[in-house]
Amino acid sequence: MSDFLVGAKAIAKKLEEMGLLPQDDPNNEDRVYYLARAKKIPTGRFGKQLISTPSKLQQVVDKLVS
Repeated sequence: MSDFLVGAKAIAKKLEEMGLLPQDDPNNEDRVYYLARAKKIPTGRFGKQLISTPSKLQQVVDKLVS
């Protein structure tokens, strides 16, 4: 079972590691909220927080690269 990424900050950090977002940009959390609203990345909600899994985010990266 995959670990969940909880919160826009955690999702942004993972997307930075994958190369989808610029490193250490203070606007990355806002970018995550935009990408989630636009349904560009797979996210859900846990209360008020965004959630996702590294494996689902990796699938998005793989689609973009191929």
